[in-house]
Amino acid sequence: MRFRVLISGFGTVGRSLVRLLLDKKDLLNRRDYELSVVGVVDSKGCALKEGGFSLRELQAMLELPRSGVSTFGRYGYPGYTTVDALEALTPDILVEVTPSEYSLYSPALRHVEKALELGVHVVLANKAPLALMFRDIMMKAKKRDLQVKYKATVMAGTPVLDMIIYGLNVQAVCEVRGILNGTTNYILTLMHSKNMGFKEALRIAQEMGIAEADPSLDIEGWDPAAKLVILVNTITGGNLTVYDVEREPLWPGIESLMKSINMENAVIKYLCFAKIEDGKAEVLKVKPVALAPDDPLASVHKTYNGLLICTEPDNEIFVRGKGAGGEETAFAILSDILQIVDASR
Repeated sequence: MRFRVLISGFGTVGRSLVRLLLDKKDLLNRRDYELSVVGVVDSKGCALKEGGFSLRELQAMLELPRSGVSTFGRYGYPGYTTVDALEALTPDILVEVTPSEYSLYSPALRHVEKALELGVHVVLANKAPLALMFRDIMMKAKKRDLQVKYKATVMAGTPVLDMIIYGLNVQAVCEVRGILNGTTNYILTLMHSKNMGFKEALRIAQEMGIAEADPSLDIEGWDPAAKLVILVNTITGGNLTVYDVEREPLWPGIESLMKSINMENAVIKYLCFAKIEDGKAEVLKVKPVALAPDDPLASVHKTYNGLLICTEPDNEIFVRGKGAGGEETAFAILSDILQIVDASR
């Protein structure tokens, strides 16, 4: 059975996914996974091909400039949106990798709703839909016997959500505490190791492509708060939104916090924290915290993420790994696509 895939977003992650599909074509063929990219959407339009793009065509698409897929010969459709592409093609799977926007007017939210309305499975790297309407999306998918997969939304390079969904499904989680944003962790690593100020560390992170030109989603806590909400809703089946998280921005208070530390060898990390009692989240916070050097999270440096999960009976699970990056996120997305294919066979 051939599965037709529409990719919404053709920036770093979307392009990394296409490269991965090209790199893994032999492996996918050996394992009898027949995937066909039938559409790619960017900010200015899309390229659509009902029968699916050939490997050569996908390679040529990678050579187009950003926001250029609508110029892809006779397959280009300037001005078309993801909703237009969904209605034109009705693919089997929508892969949503556009930038996260945390408002009920988020385009990605409309994309997911339209996909489910049309009977299309969804794979998310975009955090906004689940950080805004987790339960509603999951209920709609269940009613239509559709799957929504999202392991790329939290610690994309490390399968922590699979561990929670499949490995901890009968254990009560009572607390999660973690570093879930690689950009701010890299900035803090530079501030500690190089004795830098915040602005200098941010500038270096931006020059290296680790921080965005506008880093507000990271340093104001929106990105880690969204990830925390997705984690907690996955654990509890709740309906929390990113607005339920108490956020303390990293800047401007971080430099004064560093100067005020009186704990020897303490390390400041931008932490997510959730307390869970009787299956409900009681406390959700994102804030800079001074950690003792023997805290497991104190050893998580640079762009790595880390998560400490406390479960019954008196157990602690510590996971450390890559949290983002185009290639890492693409691997998580492809894994989700293949899970949908396996479940549909």
